[in-house]
Amino acid sequence: KVLRNAYILLGMSLAVAAVAAFAAISSNAQPVHWIVMLAVFIGGPFMIARVSRTAASLPAVLVYTALTGWFLGPFVGMYLTRVPGGSLIVFNALATTALVFVAMSGYAIASRRDFSFLRGFVLTGIIVALVAIVANIFLAIPALSLAISAAVVLLMSALILYRTSEVVNGGEDNYVMVTVDLYTSIYTLFVHLMNLFGFMSGDDAAGRAGRGIRLQHSTRSRLCPARGRDQFAPRVPAAKGRPRRIQGVHRITDATEPAVASSESFCASQTSPWVPR
Repeated sequence: KVLRNAYILLGMSLAVAAVAAFAAISSNAQPVHWIVMLAVFIGGPFMIARVSRTAASLPAVLVYTALTGWFLGPFVGMYLTRVPGGSLIVFNALATTALVFVAMSGYAIASRRDFSFLRGFVLTGIIVALVAIVANIFLAIPALSLAISAAVVLLMSALILYRTSEVVNGGEDNYVMVTVDLYTSIYTLFVHLMNLFGFMSGDDAAGRAGRGIRLQHSTRSRLCPARGRDQFAPRVPAAKGRPRRIQGVHRITDATEPAVASSESFCASQTSPWVPR
């Protein structure tokens, strides 16, 4: 019963998040500062836990998922509109996320094994990964971003396995918090799989780094070319062939001046969402 209720609420949560993300994409919403995102992703589950056994739990979960879905909108929108082959990247990440969730949950339910031994590993891994994520917002190292995403995919898979087995074996009776943990796992898994598929798409070749779009753990590192201290001022060839620097958001003016859209607020503010249990 607990697992059934959790899956029902999880379905509602994913639907609300999808609608919010679509609304953000359609309205061309601006990304939220990464500090605000972290505050919501970390503080949200704690606030929900305080009301998880009251009538306010359902609205709290839906508000939380709506906010996180809205946060995801600009991130996905940039893939769809700015990244070559971005639609395929998003689709592959979505399909792989669904496959991982079904596989991990199915195995935990079918085997009925106790995976509580994963608790310490997952908790420690999340803390280490969170520290690395925040550090890489400032370091912007592509290799570190790739390593973080690979580790997070493994951690979220283990978290799905652990939480599902905990419910199956009677170790958890609060379906609201199970829903929050599963939703968080799916959400984070999807974001980091997009990162990995972006790397595998081949757009991160060193020869294209100056004019291409680079995906790191934070959104800025995929969508904003890094150029040392002046990384938010991409070079745009002028009509007469002389390179010049333009700050902020650019518009394509004509065929001889293919401006590269770049927003400092977007690049500086984004980080992949994360919610440790």
